[in-house]
Amino acid sequence: MDEPRPSNVDDSTYTTKEVQELLGEVDNLVFEVCEMRKKQPPKILKVLKDVNDMKKKRFADEGNIRVIPPANSLLESEQVIKTGIEKLSDAEHRNARLMKAEAESKQLQATLQEQREILAALHSLLNSEYAPMDRPRIPPI
Repeated sequence: MDEPRPSNVDDSTYTTKEVQELLGEVDNLVFEVCEMRKKQPPKILKVLKDVNDMKKKRFADEGNIRVIPPANSLLESEQVIKTGIEKLSDAEHRNARLMKAEAESKQLQATLQEQREILAALHSLLNSEYAPMDRPRIPPI
């Protein structure tokens, strides 16, 4: 930040060097918070760090880039992950209900098949040679 800013650059635009310094400060703050909590850095922080690294590589050749504050992106990323976990949980519940419905459907199909076999047996018995002759034959269903 020792470099003088060109007059054609507005205050919301940062140089690559400034972005790298800010990202380094954010990384340090994140790890300090994790140490205060006495936890390992969560995987989301590693993912965000990888994303920031990719951004740095992508814009390394450009002179100026606009940066979204990392704190907002961290909160948004956590919200996206929470939403994803909720959707996954909902999908697992739907999948369980679907599997239960499929099992019930198979059981009902088996019962229906048994009833058809019983009906066919009764039908053949009614039309057999042992049925009274004066009674008309019953047509199959």
